[in-house]
Amino acid sequence: MQFEEFEVAWPELIEEAAERWRRLTRLDIQAVQSDMDQLIDSVAERYGKRRSEAEKEVYEWIVRQRSPAKKRASG
Repeated sequence: MQFEEFEVAWPELIEEAAERWRRLTRLDIQAVQSDMDQLIDSVAERYGKRRSEAEKEVYEWIVRQRSPAKKRASG
């Protein structure tokens, strides 16, 4: 997934994000509203991470969400 596609893909990723980051509240998830920076900030805050650590974690998660292996497993 291109990071520019995050805005379009976010509605499909909400439940997976909630599963991945269980400390995020429903309000945290709703506040993201397709804004990857908001997701990064929420992950950093709820998990006590530096922003750079949360950014790396979120980017890696996004890439995995759209990997061919994941598509094959779910399809």
